[in-house]
Amino acid sequence: MDDSDTTLLGVVAAAATVVAVVAADESRKRKRRQMWVRPMFQCRQEVGAYNMLMAELRSDDVDMYEGFIRMSPEHFDELLDLLRDDITKSSRWRMPVSAEIRLAVTLRFLATGE
Repeated sequence: MDDSDTTLLGVVAAAATVVAVVAADESRKRKRRQMWVRPMFQCRQEVGAYNMLMAELRSDDVDMYEGFIRMSPEHFDELLDLLRDDITKSSRWRMPVSAEIRLAVTLRFLATGE
């Protein structure tokens, strides 16, 4: 192998490295977000599980409410009053999940592990 072959191999290796780096960089670029909130979640205030299920359980079937989150409605309200400032989120861009829903989901998870 002479010097020209060695030089050619070096150039090919350098080109292959550049192509690999550019390809890796392209794959890391973030995709442009198509939507902020999926349409099915935009109406969660009216038809979401918390607003429908928890309100009905709270008013019509307190025993099932207590079985669902392992807490009476009164204790839930007391705990919510204590934690509201710590678990409330705010956003200029979209409606955040309310403190009531955050607490209910957490309690349900702790009650069932699911």
